[in-house]
Amino acid sequence: MTPKLPKASDANVWMKCHGSHAAQQLHPGPPGELSQSKLEGRACHEVAQKLFRNEPFSDIVGSLSQDGIVITRELFEAAREYYNDVWGYCNKHGISRSEMQVEKPVSLEHHLPGWFGIPDVAVRNTALNHLVIWDGKFGHSLVEVYEHWPMILYAGGLIQNGDGFEPDIIELRIVQPRGFHSEGTVRKWCLTMDELSDYLSQIDIALHEVMSESPLCTPGPQCKNCTARAHCDALQRTGYDNIDYVAQLQTHTLSGHSLGVELKLLQRAQEMIKMRLSGLEEQALHEIKQGQHVPFYNAKPTYGRKRFRKDIPVEQLIMLGDLSGVDIRKPVEVDTPAQCIKKGIDPAVVEQYAETPSTGVKLEPVTERGIKMVFSR
Repeated sequence: MTPKLPKASDANVWMKCHGSHAAQQLHPGPPGELSQSKLEGRACHEVAQKLFRNEPFSDIVGSLSQDGIVITRELFEAAREYYNDVWGYCNKHGISRSEMQVEKPVSLEHHLPGWFGIPDVAVRNTALNHLVIWDGKFGHSLVEVYEHWPMILYAGGLIQNGDGFEPDIIELRIVQPRGFHSEGTVRKWCLTMDELSDYLSQIDIALHEVMSESPLCTPGPQCKNCTARAHCDALQRTGYDNIDYVAQLQTHTLSGHSLGVELKLLQRAQEMIKMRLSGLEEQALHEIKQGQHVPFYNAKPTYGRKRFRKDIPVEQLIMLGDLSGVDIRKPVEVDTPAQCIKKGIDPAVVEQYAETPSTGVKLEPVTERGIKMVFSR
C-alpha cells in the first residue's frame, strides 16, 4: 500500500516533528469533526474567494457558509482586509485580477511523486521580478511569516513550474486581522533565490525522515495542532518529566543568564503540559459524547451571556423599558480609529484625534528570528 503523503499546508508541523505525519495517520482525531476555528477559517476563505471573483457581497453578512457557519461582520471584515491587501498590492503594481493565482494547485512533484499544494494567492510582479505569495489567517493564534514552511514550499513549486521564471526576490505575506502582533496584521518576509534553495534542501532532508519507517517525534509548539497529541509517547514523557521537574524546585534567587534559562524551561514545560492536556480533554469529550464512561468526568453544556432574541425589534425592547419607567437605550458610540481608517478616513487625520494608551510592560520571549538577526549583526 502506497503511504499517504503529508499535507504541504502542515509543513510547519512535520518540519519540526518528523513523526507527526505518521502519528496523525494513526490518530486523525474524532471522525467527521472539525474544530470551530477551522470551520471559521474555511468560511473566511470562502468569503475572500467571492471578493476575488468580484461577486456581490451586500447581503453576505448573516448568510451561511458551505459548512453552515454564520458569516458575521467580523468574519467578513477579516476576509475583506486580506482581499484588500492582495488587491492593493496588485493595483499599485499594475497587476490585473486575471494574473492573480487564487487557491490554484501547485505541483510539488520535484519533492515527492504526486505531491501538490494550494497557496492562497500568488502573483508574479514582472516589473520588479518578484514572486509574492499570500496566506490569509482568521484565527487569533499568531502565525509567524519568518520561515513559514508551507509558503516556502509553494514558492519552490511556482518557480519550478514557472517556464524559466526566476525572481530576484520572493516575498511572503501573512494577513491575520485578528492576530495582535508588533508588526501589525500584515507581516512580510523576503528571501533570495539562494536562500530559498537552502530552505528547499532542508525540506528534502526532512521529508526523507518523515516518510521513513520510524520517524522521530519531537515535542514542541507544533504539538498544539497535532491530532495525535493525546496519544504521543514523546509528548507524554515530556509532560510527566516537566511535572516532576516543577515539583523539585527549591527557593532561590536567580539573575542574568540563569534567570533567562529558568524562565525559558518553565514556559516550555507549561506549553507541553497544556498541549498534552488539551488533547486528552478533546479525546475524553468525544468518548463521553459517544456514550462511553470516563471516570471523574462528564460532559456539561456551556452557555454564553443571556441576550435578547434577534427577531425582536429594538423599538419593541425600548418600549418595554419605557413602560417600566427605565431607559435602556445605550449612549451613542463611534467606530474605533482602525474602523474609521477602514471606511476611508485619512489615517493622518484620524491620528490627530487618536491615542494609543500604554497599559504597562510585559515580558516577551525573543523569537528564533530575532536571535538569528542578533548573531548575524
